[in-house]
Amino acid sequence: MIIVNASQMRQIDQQTIQEVGIPALVLMENAGRKMVEVIQQQLPRERNFGVIIGKGNNGGDGLVIARYLAHLGRTVTVYLVSGAHDFTSSAQVNFKIVQNLGLPIVDIMRTLPVFDHDVLVDAIFGIGLSRPIEGHTAKVIQTINKSNAKIVSIDVPSGLNTDTGQPLGETVKANLTITVGLNKIGLVVEPGATLAGQVRVVDIGFPSAVIEQQKISTYKTHLTDLLFPTRSANSHKGKFGRVFVLAGSAGMTGAATLTSSAVLKSGAGLVTVGIPQSLNNIISVKLTEAMTLPLPDTETGSLNLSAEPAICAHINQKETIIAIGPGLSQNPKTVALIHQLVHSLNQPLVIDADGLNALAKSVDSLSILSSANNRQLVITPHLGEMSRLIDRPISFIIEDPIAVATEFARYHQLTVVLKSVPVTIASPDGQVWLNSTGNSGLATAGSGDVLTGVIAGFMAQGLTATQSAVTSVYLHGLAGDLAAERLGEHSLMATDILNELPKAIKETIRNQEQQNTS
Repeated sequence: MIIVNASQMRQIDQQTIQEVGIPALVLMENAGRKMVEVIQQQLPRERNFGVIIGKGNNGGDGLVIARYLAHLGRTVTVYLVSGAHDFTSSAQVNFKIVQNLGLPIVDIMRTLPVFDHDVLVDAIFGIGLSRPIEGHTAKVIQTINKSNAKIVSIDVPSGLNTDTGQPLGETVKANLTITVGLNKIGLVVEPGATLAGQVRVVDIGFPSAVIEQQKISTYKTHLTDLLFPTRSANSHKGKFGRVFVLAGSAGMTGAATLTSSAVLKSGAGLVTVGIPQSLNNIISVKLTEAMTLPLPDTETGSLNLSAEPAICAHINQKETIIAIGPGLSQNPKTVALIHQLVHSLNQPLVIDADGLNALAKSVDSLSILSSANNRQLVITPHLGEMSRLIDRPISFIIEDPIAVATEFARYHQLTVVLKSVPVTIASPDGQVWLNSTGNSGLATAGSGDVLTGVIAGFMAQGLTATQSAVTSVYLHGLAGDLAAERLGEHSLMATDILNELPKAIKETIRNQEQQNTS
């Protein structure tokens, strides 16, 4: 499901008007009528509406909404935060109609009203807002947010940055946002998704050919984006791929266990865990189905640099996907081992956790990643790990995680799974997916280890790095949603996500089949 930024949406609007010839008034009429249909569906019992109008086309949409609501017998009051002389030409036409119909119109350009309505419709600012809201308009928005009314925002909540989901000063906190044509990035990413409330998209007649011309490359993950390897009845475990997991250290055997178990739960045929030899007995007890490769360790129970020959000898005997990082520790000898392996191995890699921390410790770490152009490579940083990789504060990443992930993926020619909210998946060719599953319960120890294993497992079965990342992140989130339905978000543990993974896979495949046959 494609999602757009403000520039793309404006371009679609302008081309529809100027090149296709659909007048702006027609689009405004379509928008208002369709939005009222949604309001009727979502708020069927509410009778008293206040519609707060800004000077742009967003305000024009609000005027059409006011007219249709009045026609349906609702009590409607129109509030102006801008003079009618500042309206766009289309909005002025609709303002004149509202005047002719005798709807109550209240000037609130200098005063703060007491909003006594069941519903307030926020039609102040749309996607064109680029600066913080200040002064009297900010006070109006504060009054809206303090009211007891249900709040419906038109296109985007006033004050929200359409591209980043960040508030530009005072921002409306909506219960329902009805957006025009296509979903917007700022309504999908946090905090915009929370500020928008429930989001509904209305089709107002933008031609599909115009939309296709924009070459939009940002998506909200949908069933159609997910790929599953074909499983023939005439198969054996070797056909479903082999994964080598390099993980664990003293006190962190759980990370190796979760990652390896997730590899198998995702459908891969074989997994071997490279583990410090002093921990081999522990891992052998914790993992029944996985094989182990005991390796030389340090005095602190982490992998030693001297483990490299044994690792390379094992991996080079077989075609293997390598997952590296969970629970490895930041012991200097372990960090040196990670650097050596990234340099010397040519197999596809999934790098997480301490694997990423090791790469961030060296000035040449980014060039190491860049040198991996000819192999499939996925990195799965959380915000702190991404901060260390790019040497910028976490606040910088939070401001625009899509831009950060996209730039890193393009520059280093790899797939980035940035654990923002929602999770952002960026491919080397500039495509971006914002995941549509998951909940706060996923923010728990070991959750990322499970995701690393799922990604590696699907890569082992033949999916590309990006295909595996998109599918795995969706399934990981869905498994968390299924676990939360059963247990609640507060008590979720990584093993709960792992245990729900088979059901998530089964449900998703079934839903895809039903969609394909409908």
